[in-house]
Amino acid sequence: MANGRVKPAEEKTGDPAVARVEAILRDIEGAARDERLQLWREIDDLHGRSEPVRTFLFHFARGDTNPADPYPRFVASATIAGFGRPSRIGPNNLIAGTSLAWYITIQRGSPVSGPRRLELAPALNDVKVEVAPNAKDDLTFTEILWTILVRYRLSFRLEPDGTFLILPEPPLA
Repeated sequence: MANGRVKPAEEKTGDPAVARVEAILRDIEGAARDERLQLWREIDDLHGRSEPVRTFLFHFARGDTNPADPYPRFVASATIAGFGRPSRIGPNNLIAGTSLAWYITIQRGSPVSGPRRLELAPALNDVKVEVAPNAKDDLTFTEILWTILVRYRLSFRLEPDGTFLILPEPPLA
């Protein structure tokens, strides 16, 4: 501990890449959209190059370290689950009545950089969702998924095998 606070990751691990990811996770939710997407790309790059970053993200996502706000945990969980860089592959919005189970299935089947480990709790198979397009009609998969989690008061957790599991409760916000 330094001054009664948890030491920064670099002091704990000696790895500047882990310290950078920790700093990004602190700042990512409040960043403007374009910056947020760029920060997520940086996390994905560091995740791909550094075993200590992968270990840190896994424990951060699972809540094994300090408790984290839902959005930074979402970013870490999605990264570990193989969602890849924020991309605009697939639908950029979802019309009213879209089956959440269908959306998850097609997203699991169109990996960006390796397989997406993404599952839906069976209790959510009949949930219908809608996510309107943004002004540029360029929402990313992760932006759509985060919108669904918040709007429909769903939750998520990273399973021990690295699977991102969407759950009915408790709600995120």
